[in-house]
Amino acid sequence: MKIVVFASLTKDTTANYIIRAFKRRGDSVFVFSDIDNPLVDKLIHGSPDVSALCEQLSLRPDLFLFIEGGSMQIFPSGLEHLPCLTAWYGIDTHMDYNKHLAICKAFDINFIAQYEYVPRLLSDGAKQVHWLPLAFEPQPEKHAQLERDLLISYIGSNNVEKHKERHDLIKAITDKYNNIFFGKAIPAEMSKIYARSWMVFNKSINNDINMRYFEAMGEGAVLLTDKLINNGVDTLFVDGEHYLVYNDKEHLLQLIDALSNDKQALMKIGQNAKALINDLHTYDARANQILEIVNRSQKAAVLSPISYFSIFISLGLISDALLFLILTLKSLHTGKFNKIIIKLISPPLYLIFKFTQTLNYFRKNAKKNES
Repeated sequence: MKIVVFASLTKDTTANYIIRAFKRRGDSVFVFSDIDNPLVDKLIHGSPDVSALCEQLSLRPDLFLFIEGGSMQIFPSGLEHLPCLTAWYGIDTHMDYNKHLAICKAFDINFIAQYEYVPRLLSDGAKQVHWLPLAFEPQPEKHAQLERDLLISYIGSNNVEKHKERHDLIKAITDKYNNIFFGKAIPAEMSKIYARSWMVFNKSINNDINMRYFEAMGEGAVLLTDKLINNGVDTLFVDGEHYLVYNDKEHLLQLIDALSNDKQALMKIGQNAKALINDLHTYDARANQILEIVNRSQKAAVLSPISYFSIFISLGLISDALLFLILTLKSLHTGKFNKIIIKLISPPLYLIFKFTQTLNYFRKNAKKNES
């Protein structure tokens, strides 16, 4: 299949894994991004007209796919002029539902990582919404020979102001145990750390099935996580067989104490988890699922300039939002008085648009000079 991917490709964003999975399948993949990356074919910024870009580059895709993540400072326009199916992968619906609802209405097909929001999006007017959990990308390096010399690890942020409960749990672990790793790491190092760990700590945010589920279990570590409610985790994994759930801080520490003296139980759960993840929950499997759904889907999105306006406002792309507001005002068929008002307010709106566009340009250059 010929696929055009539109994504902000920071080194740890999910889009990297999905693009590589498509390529392993043998699909033809062309990638637009605002961040340079070996996978990127053309750099873009803001909200380019992707229909015009595809025409200029003689691209005739069967699927246009936008993947959330990275800078979150780009979004495709011109989707309504693409003859192919359009889709997007929304990962953080649990962090901003209204933004995701607006984006869903711009695409023919919507893949959502958090099952809890699929029925809600459908009831709120989104069409062709499908659950697509996150997944695991097996590393090319051989991890089998790595010794499990870490009792427990956690790779991620630890912001006390944003997530005090998680911070308190992490402090309880780091204060009590040795031979641990708690901090940040690049993806390649993270996979090695999890391969060296007997256990991996997790605390979900807003009931999400995050990447740590798949990354830890895929490396054969035993995931210790809080309980999720109505988000589909029970259809993916079995508590006690593939991972373990703690109820509170005391229960978490009790689990770590008990398991640290029962390597046989750790090995059994870790092996069960690793086998399941590598069999059913890799990004290769997700790429197949995406294209299976695409092959049985149809065009569904109905877009107008005001649709883009609401999306750009939610993304903080103010200059792009103003441009589409101007286009919306110009497209209105109203009375003579309203047309006069529109003529009066359009020029200052356009000046504000150019000012914010120029301001964004200087901000981007300032960031480049700082790095």
